[in-house]
Amino acid sequence: MLQQEINLYQHLKVVSPQKIILTWQRLWLGNIAFVGWLILVYLFSLWHVYYLERKKTHIQKQISLLQNEFLQVKGRYLPAFFSNNPDVLQKNILFQEKILETFTNRTLFSQELMALSRNVVPNVWLTKIHIMDGGKTVTLKGESLSANQLQLYLQSIMREKIFYELGSSVSNIENISKKDESEKLIFEFNIGKKT
Repeated sequence: MLQQEINLYQHLKVVSPQKIILTWQRLWLGNIAFVGWLILVYLFSLWHVYYLERKKTHIQKQISLLQNEFLQVKGRYLPAFFSNNPDVLQKNILFQEKILETFTNRTLFSQELMALSRNVVPNVWLTKIHIMDGGKTVTLKGESLSANQLQLYLQSIMREKIFYELGSSVSNIENISKKDESEKLIFEFNIGKKT
């Protein structure tokens, strides 16, 4: 029979020494880096404080210069202009705006003429233009060589923004051509407030 050996003892392993992560040299290097970082932060904050103080003195000089300039300008104007109450100034401005609205014409005289000048149709020309009541009533008199061209002209005028909301009426259209001549029309056209 064969002999069998049984090892009753555990196999012994050689224990390797453990590596120490934080040695005293690494600890000193970490402390030096941290203290260096703190010194940099401290120096930056000192520089920032110095910068802000310089900026503060510069702004204070500007304030004093502007105050002196304001006092010089204030001496030239009436004391009521520099009232401490902004509500009083606002009321005065609103009152003056109402006065201006009352005395001024809301639609400028030239707007009507500009609207008429933008509408040019061949064979239609104006002989008289009457603009009354600040542009609320406009009477156009003229001549045309064609009824179709006259109709196109009147339609294009009524498409203008300034005349769009106003009513229109044709007072008179006369054919003044003789039998052997081409068609010649005289017209009168009124534009005014719708009633």
